[in-house]
Amino acid sequence: MSKSFRILVAALVGLAGAAVYVPGVAQASVGIDVGFVVSATSYTIGDTNVPVTLSLENSNSAPQAAADNMICNWDSISPCLPDQNNPAPPLDDMGVNLVMSCGVKAGPVTCATADVGIFEVGAIGTGLAGSACDGRLFDIIESDPAFTTYRFTPQDGFELVLAAGATCLIGFEFDVVGIPTSDQDEFTPGVQTAQIADVLAYSGALSAYDSDSSNLTIAKAVPGIVTQASSAVGIGGSVSDTAFVSGRIFPDATANVHFDLYGPDDDTCSGPAVFSSDVAISDAQTEVTSASFTPTQAGTYRWIARYDGDTNNESVSGECNDENENVVVSQAQPAIVTVASDGFRFGDGVLTDSATVTGRVGAVGGATVDFRLYGPDDATCANSPVFTSLGNEISATSNVVTSTAFTPTSPGTYRWVASYSGDVNNLPATGECNDENESADVDKALPEIVTVASDGFRFGDGVLTDSATVTGRVGAVGGATVDFRLYGPDDATCANSPVFTSLGNEISATSNVVTSTAFTPTSPGTYRWVASYSGDVNNLPATGECNDENESADVDKALPEITTQTSPGGDVGTGFVTDVATVDGRVLPQPGATIDFRLYGPGDTACSDAPVFEDLGVAYTVSGGAVRSAPFTPAFIGTYRWVATYSGDANNESVVGECGDPDEMFSITANPQVVLPATGLAGDTLLRIGAVTLLAGLALVGFGGGRRRRSLPTS
Repeated sequence: MSKSFRILVAALVGLAGAAVYVPGVAQASVGIDVGFVVSATSYTIGDTNVPVTLSLENSNSAPQAAADNMICNWDSISPCLPDQNNPAPPLDDMGVNLVMSCGVKAGPVTCATADVGIFEVGAIGTGLAGSACDGRLFDIIESDPAFTTYRFTPQDGFELVLAAGATCLIGFEFDVVGIPTSDQDEFTPGVQTAQIADVLAYSGALSAYDSDSSNLTIAKAVPGIVTQASSAVGIGGSVSDTAFVSGRIFPDATANVHFDLYGPDDDTCSGPAVFSSDVAISDAQTEVTSASFTPTQAGTYRWIARYDGDTNNESVSGECNDENENVVVSQAQPAIVTVASDGFRFGDGVLTDSATVTGRVGAVGGATVDFRLYGPDDATCANSPVFTSLGNEISATSNVVTSTAFTPTSPGTYRWVASYSGDVNNLPATGECNDENESADVDKALPEIVTVASDGFRFGDGVLTDSATVTGRVGAVGGATVDFRLYGPDDATCANSPVFTSLGNEISATSNVVTSTAFTPTSPGTYRWVASYSGDVNNLPATGECNDENESADVDKALPEITTQTSPGGDVGTGFVTDVATVDGRVLPQPGATIDFRLYGPGDTACSDAPVFEDLGVAYTVSGGAVRSAPFTPAFIGTYRWVATYSGDANNESVVGECGDPDEMFSITANPQVVLPATGLAGDTLLRIGAVTLLAGLALVGFGGGRRRRSLPTS
């Protein structure tokens, strides 16, 4: 017979608690009451040692009011045995029975479907003091596992006998270890499970059966969840959350913890989660950590962790803004590295700066780089910038931006400082004055000086000047000068002190040419100019070199003129001749000059033969004037030609008269008193003219005996 059927039969015959097994006759004199009393009606899974009292009461009425009731112990050594008037009861209806958890009741006290695994019942029941079973111990044995039916069997093996009106109270405990799979009362909060107790008692040949049911509400355990978000990070770092789940009772082998991340700055967690992570948690674990998430925006992010619950444990969730659940994702700190354009000569280029912004995370459009240029020579960038290139947009995908160009207005060292504006995800970044590669030297312009000396001339015939042209100046300012230095004469390396200087000749900002003052040479020779440009705030000095092209001038010696006048000729043998020379046009004549007189004989029209007479080295004084040669007596008839030579001096050239100068020619004619041979030597002539002529020649020789004579070289 099925359990449900057995209980149903018992209920029909003992619904009022006093039915007897009489063939075809209902008797009301034998009664038994069973009660199931717990300390509360609602429990939570995990509750232990819940006290329960099972109450058995003899409720016989007349004529059996004084009779004992015997509750059989089928397993005892003295079982209640039915007599011929009582049908044999079902074996498992013997004694005290308890269905601890009924899944589906079929009536008030009938269980149609068991619900196992909800409770664990203690193994021993104890008769409570003051009751009819005081001190007796009962083995609580699961007699029908399919229905979790427990039988209370006295350990002493004897039946439980209740005197008239007596009550047996059996105390025991149970633990709540599971959640009911069905609900006995869907209209009452929580999940209810039914407990059904039944007992079959005999009094003589009569029997009585009673059953009692109750509902207990069993709630799932409510775990605790505590969460700890990862530390604050800069954007680009990762964040996670760790959930500590405590207080789970009999958890499933695997449950789930769900993590939601809100933000940035969704301070009520009302928007959609920006990231979710489901992580399994085993029955042995108490903590799990979400997957990592790398935020792409800065701000405050908020985690909410939820334990999804399991068979025996409720779902439990944290709240928005729980302690330790907010994590600040700070803006990234980029770095700015800049490279200035190379330096150059003033006037030869422009300055720019290029900035590379590294370390940006989640960059967005609209960020800018400002460039400021300091200088020249503002070594600490303390003054106002001389140039700015502001608001140069740097895109979200490119890290490089270049300033606009600046044309320096003066030379010097320029220093760039670049600054990045930042964006919602990236902090600003700025360079520093004197950062590496952020200075550019704009050197002064390098002009060139080109000079042209005045032409040379004869000593005494002019002055020397030099003209300088300075080219390549940039931003020239007033006050610059050109110095001229004149070396010489004949100082070929300009190693000595200059013989003349023309210093501080101002060159205007608009004209590139300047000329020295004039110098009158004091001696002839080669003079060399060296000119130097002083430079200015924007332009370097420039200087010429000794022996630069067009910087030398030759001052030649003065070229005097020599004027000569011979004495007249005459008849041969009748007298002597002389020559007079005057040198004009000398400049600063120096002592020691001489005049050489040479007389060329008849027939030497080119003065190419040896002179017939010489008077050499005749002193010519500084004061000048006319000087005369020694006398000479011609011995032959014909035309004679004088040539006078001035030796010159340090300042004046040597000059020579011309052969055939009319003033330098005289003729010797024949003496009518003397017959000369057509040809012959001078000695033959002297022999023929006699003693008078000889004496005259001797006299002539005596007249010129004070002159120093030397022969001119033939050529």
